[in-house]
Amino acid sequence: MANIPQPIFNGFPDRTRNVTRNCSLKALTQPEYGFMQTEIRLIAEVNATRRQEAFNLVNLHMRRYLEGNFAVIPLIFNQTWWTWVYKLVGLHPQAENIPAFLATDNDLMGTFAVFQTCRIDQEANEAYYVPDTVNDGTLEATMAGNFARQAIQNFKEHLRGLQQHIAILWQAALEPRLNRMEAKRASAQLARAIVHHDPQPPADLLNLDIAEDYQMLRDVFEANLADVDLWLVYARNIDYAMCNRILNVSRWCLQAAEDLQAAKRWSLLPVAKHQVSNFLILPNVLRQANGQFMNLHALARLTGNPATQQLVWETIFNINHVQRHRWRLRDNLNDVVNLNAISFAFSMQSDGVKAHLLFQKPILLQIEPVVTTRAEIRRLPENLDVTAWTKGVYHLDKGPRGLNEARIENSRIVGLDPGVSSMITATSTQDEMPQPGLWQQEVEVRTRSYHARTQVFWEYQKEANNRTKYNIQDEYDQLAGNSSNVSAAADFEQHIRVMSRVRNRMRFFNAHFKHREIRATLASARQSANHHIMNQLLGLTPPFRPGTKMHHIHLSSKRMRKRWHRHRRQAARELSGWVRNENDTIIFWGDGEMPTLPYFAPIPHVGIILFVAKFALVILSGEFRTSQIHSGCDAQLVPIRGTYIRTPHRMKRKRVQTRIRRTRGRKVKTCVNMDGQRLHRQSLCTQGQQQGTELWSLKRCLNHEHDVVIDRDRNAARNMRRIGLNYMMMDGDQDHRPVPLRRPQLIGHQ
Repeated sequence: MANIPQPIFNGFPDRTRNVTRNCSLKALTQPEYGFMQTEIRLIAEVNATRRQEAFNLVNLHMRRYLEGNFAVIPLIFNQTWWTWVYKLVGLHPQAENIPAFLATDNDLMGTFAVFQTCRIDQEANEAYYVPDTVNDGTLEATMAGNFARQAIQNFKEHLRGLQQHIAILWQAALEPRLNRMEAKRASAQLARAIVHHDPQPPADLLNLDIAEDYQMLRDVFEANLADVDLWLVYARNIDYAMCNRILNVSRWCLQAAEDLQAAKRWSLLPVAKHQVSNFLILPNVLRQANGQFMNLHALARLTGNPATQQLVWETIFNINHVQRHRWRLRDNLNDVVNLNAISFAFSMQSDGVKAHLLFQKPILLQIEPVVTTRAEIRRLPENLDVTAWTKGVYHLDKGPRGLNEARIENSRIVGLDPGVSSMITATSTQDEMPQPGLWQQEVEVRTRSYHARTQVFWEYQKEANNRTKYNIQDEYDQLAGNSSNVSAAADFEQHIRVMSRVRNRMRFFNAHFKHREIRATLASARQSANHHIMNQLLGLTPPFRPGTKMHHIHLSSKRMRKRWHRHRRQAARELSGWVRNENDTIIFWGDGEMPTLPYFAPIPHVGIILFVAKFALVILSGEFRTSQIHSGCDAQLVPIRGTYIRTPHRMKRKRVQTRIRRTRGRKVKTCVNMDGQRLHRQSLCTQGQQQGTELWSLKRCLNHEHDVVIDRDRNAARNMRRIGLNYMMMDGDQDHRPVPLRRPQLIGHQ
């Protein structure tokens, strides 16, 4: 949202931050302007197609430049040039009259001629599809400038991913020799060493016989980016020369990944998605009920009163529906401004179903830096003073100042261990023995429960049913076989050709079947789940017992469901003696990057961290050996061996009905034949063989009179809390980690 221009007058000082309020477009639009919903919905569909075509044209143009078809680098950082591209792709594929503004860019004209041939069926000599026409002076015409600003920002952000691209190449080279997790960890270290200009790979990876490959990649990197600190380049503005050098390295790595037939590749330049996305609505042009268009900037200059602009927005949209209490423009602009108020920034984004309104809020009293990505967290300066911080995110390895012993008394210290099966395991106590009410100080969020609450599997099922109903899976298979993640211009031309062939069916499918309504439902469910997690971590609501399943409430109305939940929370507080936390919360969060496993739904770890950081202080810390060392006695934990039955049959989970009323039963592993018919349970298979395995979630501690069974995730959460407490009691000493939890050799961040 940083690329949104400032309004004419907002009555605030320069230090403001953007705040987004979301609601449905139907609830936001005034009843007499209901036709605006259809207008915005159709414009969003046109913008999605035009945006994807514009990115495809620029991708083809840059690949032809890198292959030496012309010598001058395209004006990819010029807003006017991107506006030309956006308007160009709206021409008919068989159009003969090219706009006059292209006369100054012969290279782009040559690429556009090749692009036009890819959108024509050569056998039938007709266009695969006809783009929508855009008339000057309409709201559609203003999208060209808005697209140009966002495209330049997306382009620069994509160039900052060179280290991730090098890591993907290393992972493809190491996966035949290592398992997936080890390959990903080693590839991250090798990519970091290449970017830091290290002459040799890390010492602990020399046994992998990668010296020759490392030297080859290092030579390519040094030939283009010798003596260049990429982190300093990323922090500044990337110029054309640096862009050319970064693209040369990225293209070489992409070619190497193609030679290795890597399953995972990347796009050389950013590409747009198929789904109908949000587009920016600025106060340039808004349609009135009589069908005429009114330029708000011209009207404001004509009347000399910028409050007229506010009047038009509030006439068409019900801003009070999302933010009733706000500072509004008055006729007298010299009124005293409330510095704690929030004001509407006269801008919103919408996809025709959901609306995202932009507001501005002063940050005179906010001292915590606002970050939106993990990369921005890494780029924060070291040794920041966090004494007055009550929220935000920072890394413990950067040595924050202000976390001392005096702050422990007035804060609630929480240790948190992220995971894959158990997404969040947190504790606010070091006790581990079974005690009445101990579970009240622990928070456990299972990944399966989070996915059920956010309805991702329901969305997968709806998407599969919609594709079957419209019979469009063949088109998706064609696009998968001709991906945009290629290095050669000829291969990308084939991608454009296939995309043009299926354009009409893809656009109809993405514009209908309630895709945007489903996406809005998922966004609301995800926001509700994140608030539920945040309230438990901050001690604002009592946590559920660990392992408690999610129950679906079958009540007739939303009012009855809210009443049922309110009585349930009140009863839980009375029975357990739970007391609401009134102190500030400091969460020491494990900084492990949780991978998305194959056939698993993604886990938004970074998104949850940034969301919780809006309400509490989150301190990231290394997870080295936190699940392997007992938090009570510092002894090495021993895995627990178990057995399972390995059968020669195909396995499938079948739901088994139980006698419990109003339940769907549970799923058990079942042996099935080649036709999919059920044979018997896996545990009863007579052809199976028992094999040994390790129980992942449990460990044993042998440093006691009797063996103690330890939960792996809870033990890691207690160790994370212990690391944070040691840092605060030792007043930021570098040797704050307990000796068993220290790294023998620290190489960057985990």
